[in-house]
Amino acid sequence: MNNKFIKLFKKELLNIVRDKKSFLSFIVMSVVLTPLLITGISLLEKFQTDQIKNEELVLSIVDNVNSVESQELISFLENKDTLRILESDTPNIDLKDQNIKGYLEINSLEANLSIKYIYDQSSNSSTGSLIKVQPLIEEYNIIKRANILSNLGITEAGLNPIVFSTITLQEVENKPAQSSFILFFLPYVILIALIQGAAQFAIELTAGEKEKNTLATTLSINASRVTIGISKISAILVLSLFSLVLNIASLTLTFTLMPQSLMGQQGGEIGNIIIGFDKLFQIF
Repeated sequence: MNNKFIKLFKKELLNIVRDKKSFLSFIVMSVVLTPLLITGISLLEKFQTDQIKNEELVLSIVDNVNSVESQELISFLENKDTLRILESDTPNIDLKDQNIKGYLEINSLEANLSIKYIYDQSSNSSTGSLIKVQPLIEEYNIIKRANILSNLGITEAGLNPIVFSTITLQEVENKPAQSSFILFFLPYVILIALIQGAAQFAIELTAGEKEKNTLATTLSINASRVTIGISKISAILVLSLFSLVLNIASLTLTFTLMPQSLMGQQGGEIGNIIIGFDKLFQIF
């Protein structure tokens, strides 16, 4: 059985390699598809982020408290050049009509203010406005907290007697840290690479062979159906693993050479991809 399997295995591989156009397209897709996909997503994300940053932030405020504290907050926001406050009696309608990006609802919560930001989740522009509004509220909160602590004679450091921090083993050993993004993303790339590498040639060695009327010749060989089937599966597996190697190499090269401006906040971490031989062995 071993000799028959080896002969059939070589035959199936030769059938795959013989079609130069399909084999070259297989290599090109394995090498080019992953960089194009990642770069395209990064460019789209950067374009949307820049678009949101350049849009004017127009908000409405619903003050249900009408206290000194709420008026101080409104005055703080009105003095910001990054937004424009629009008076509205029907903020929900204005939000649906995209006259405003969202609106702040100020309520009381015991002795404090409760601030809710209402935005339209179906609108990218409205959803993106959240990244502009939240830092402003946090900035005002920091100012108010600092004033309260100053009046009580307490410092920020006095509120944090214990300082907790983390450090990775890679940092201890002066090795570049790897982002958890890679650990999350890599298994999906592996799955896609295996399926992509197998699908094209699996069809060619089954339906394609039947269409070319060569399947009957293969079945007439003095070998069991199991041997024929395993030889086809083994040939497809070899090409799938080859596709996997090309995809991982392409992925590593892409993140290494991709401009930092397209990588967002985690650019420094994402750019460091370390796939050792032990990891490759586990993958296989």
